[in-house]
Amino acid sequence: MSRVLLLSLMTAGLYGCAACYGDLPTNNKNDDDDNTDTAVEDTAVEDTGPVDTGPPPPCAVPEEEPNNSVTDAQKLPLERWACGVLLEQGDLDYFYFDVPTAGWYRVWVRGQDIGSSSDLQLAFSNTTSTYTALATTSPNSLDPQIVFYAEGADRFQVSVADTFYGYGDDYIWEMMATESKEPVDWNVVEDEWVGSGGSNDALVDGEPVEDGDQILGVLNPGSDQDFYIIDLPAGDVSLVAQVHAWNYGSPLYSTLRVFDMDGTELRERSYGGSGLDYDPKLTYKTTGPVQLAVQVDVQNNAGGGGLSHWYMLELAVEDTASE
Repeated sequence: MSRVLLLSLMTAGLYGCAACYGDLPTNNKNDDDDNTDTAVEDTAVEDTGPVDTGPPPPCAVPEEEPNNSVTDAQKLPLERWACGVLLEQGDLDYFYFDVPTAGWYRVWVRGQDIGSSSDLQLAFSNTTSTYTALATTSPNSLDPQIVFYAEGADRFQVSVADTFYGYGDDYIWEMMATESKEPVDWNVVEDEWVGSGGSNDALVDGEPVEDGDQILGVLNPGSDQDFYIIDLPAGDVSLVAQVHAWNYGSPLYSTLRVFDMDGTELRERSYGGSGLDYDPKLTYKTTGPVQLAVQVDVQNNAGGGGLSHWYMLELAVEDTASE
């Protein structure tokens, strides 16, 4: 299934368009120099009342209390900064935003990056709960983000809170929802996601893939796990499998496993190369020809699940005869 078919409704724009100015009026100076005196008519100035000289609002969409429940959620237009402060223990600030069409979108909050004392978490869902996610960090930041693919026009709710129930005047936050570019490249879309094939939740139902494939998939809530079957050529070879998800805005914490076709687990990996990295990469050396199964699973079922939990699985077969 080509990515063109999946994303045929995706908008081509990334971040909207900048405002444009029309032609400015010209200065129509009178060139007639006839030394004629012209009188200036006195005009009364209308009193329009007191002028607000207070400070401007801190952002385009300041929070308006009460907004601590879904029913009191405040509207957040796309491409506009919202801002607020967590003033009470357990404070939750709810907003909603609408996406007009299918495409990639991003919602993120800033706290520590702008000097806040908060350790923020971002909860995310849509009205039918086919998208659910909880994000607490981002690559190279303690401020969370979620990048997701909307399959069509939809409404999403988000809430901002402190992970450890902190509060006070210095627990400020900022948030924006915006269109986004495609976060990764891919050449295959998981059949189960687009509905063009059956389930690939079991090894015997694994989806056939090839060396060099980059598979865009999604893990739904609960027990969803995706299996892919790959044939390795004769000789000493290595299968290299890597998930690209969390580092590109997906809330997915994933686990990678390699099995033989009898169901014996050969290798498992839940983290990346170093530090806080939830995108696992593993290498399995063997002698071919052999058929193996690669499984993508949710790590400890963390962070919910659903259409927001997308991933790209990159597969490569390397010749290791000379090693």
